Amino acid sequence: MPLDTRNIFTLDDWTLQKVADDFNYASFDCDHPDLNDYYHREVAEYKEQLATQTYCLLNSKYQGIAFVLLDLCNDAVHFEKYKETLKIGSISHIPLPAVKLTRLGVRKGYHGIQIGTKALNIVKHIFITENRTGCRLITVDAYADKVGFYEKNDFLFFGDKDKRKEKRSMYFDLKWLSAE
Repeated sequence: MPLDTRNIFTLDDWTLQKVADDFNYASFDCDHPDLNDYYHREVAEYKEQLATQTYCLLNSKYQGIAFVLLDLCNDAVHFEKYKETLKIGSISHIPLPAVKLTRLGVRKGYHGIQIGTKALNIVKHIFITENRTGCRLITVDAYADKVGFYEKNDFLFFGDKDKRKEKRSMYFDLKWLSAE
């Protein structure tokens, strides 16, 4: 059977691809207890229920090392709820199609060297160039201690209602890239 390249995306030396069925999730440690728990104990059930799809970020120079694991699922943002935040023009009568980044973990020992940013850039690129169904936003419920990472990657807050919560709802508008 030919190699399925539909879910393999390469940018420079980096490749984001669906995690193989035989991937050893227990070997992945991102130094975040909640994310590690998800990847070590829960990811299979989410995949079985077709709730999320897990991708890994690989580098052609370092075979076999998953530097990032991230999960994506479909999402929709209802304009009326965020009309003060979103400036989207004439399509405001429909929910904005989005992809939700449900999890993103960078392998322990590789934090702070832009690998998470590389993964986000590839995801952004995918939905601008390989967009199969229409996708306007990337959404994330960011852990409070990771908000700065998403802000550095041009994500904005949907509002302030969750300002004191464990997670903050944020978005990136793909239209910003398509206008470049």
